Amino acid sequence: MKENPILYDLTPVGYLIVQEAEEAMHANEYRQNFGKYFGVDRLPPFITPDSEIRKLLGEPLVEDLRLRNALKEWFDAQGDKNAFIANRDKAFRLLESFQSLGFRLELIYCQIAWQSGEEDRLADYAAVEEPPLVVSHTYGFDVSWPTCNHSAILQPGVVQQNKPWRERLNEWGLLNYYNEAVRLREEYILVYPYRPFDIYLVHKVE
Repeated sequence: MKENPILYDLTPVGYLIVQEAEEAMHANEYRQNFGKYFGVDRLPPFITPDSEIRKLLGEPLVEDLRLRNALKEWFDAQGDKNAFIANRDKAFRLLESFQSLGFRLELIYCQIAWQSGEEDRLADYAAVEEPPLVVSHTYGFDVSWPTCNHSAILQPGVVQQNKPWRERLNEWGLLNYYNEAVRLREEYILVYPYRPFDIYLVHKVE
């Protein structure tokens, strides 16, 4: 799959505040068995601070005003059709707020990888200005719903018990090549036909 690479473009889609990989890995037995995964499907298990909704869900009310404000801003900052925060300063400010409250989180920056004929996918994302930033690692390509809660790499269906796919994953549990991400998306849609699955190049930023 590395030969004859598919030509693709990269367009910034924004930032995600996610659980640190080690924290996310221990969220449940399945993730622990899967192993390292540094992709987009690590959103923290936050619930809206709205008191009525939390009562209906049987969740404790948010008494800490700092947490309430941070949660409200986090939910409001995400796109209408995706989980990304378009504004870099807001993403960093929210990360610092949650970390000061004891949450083990990190910030990742993502670009959607797309090829000719997929221009319509860009309409689901807000325009993102790309100011200078420090990319400490480029983790690789992930394949996921734009809501970032269902990665074709992490979720059951293709990769987990498929040795050839497991061997293609890099040290961060993602894919090094766009061609591989396209192939995985094609195979995953056959077993889980719930589009759209977009391809993201995932970076850790400081």
